[in-house]
Amino acid sequence: MTFPILKRIQTLPILLFLSLFISVLQLNAQYSDKLIIEKMVIQFEDASDQIASGYIPILYRLADSLNSNPSINLLIRGHVCCVKSNRLAKRRAKAVRYYLELFEVNPARLKIKGMRNSIPVIFPEKSKNDELKNMRVDFIVLTN
Repeated sequence: MTFPILKRIQTLPILLFLSLFISVLQLNAQYSDKLIIEKMVIQFEDASDQIASGYIPILYRLADSLNSNPSINLLIRGHVCCVKSNRLAKRRAKAVRYYLELFEVNPARLKIKGMRNSIPVIFPEKSKNDELKNMRVDFIVLTN
């Protein structure tokens, strides 16, 4: 006599394995896409140098790419809206550098610069949303 519940219990590990395997395949497909460092932007909240947790996987991927390509150095540029100080812009760049160093990127390959509001994405800023778009860190690739 066979019990249907036993058959389901036996197939559960196989289904779990298959779903995990498919997830890994999808992740690898997304991960293998070309990383365009110059177009990457890390956004910040108003008056903050804290990186939102949603950007940590992006920084991990960036660190992985940098570790795989030792000839690439990076200029990390911190930006603020029109009313914030350059100290905040530099602190944002330092926060990004800190995470890249945590992910084992050689600090000698990472330069930082506070850009203040010298290169706004949106100018003039007419709303809070415009200001938030200007509060960012971007990257310039430097090669040896």
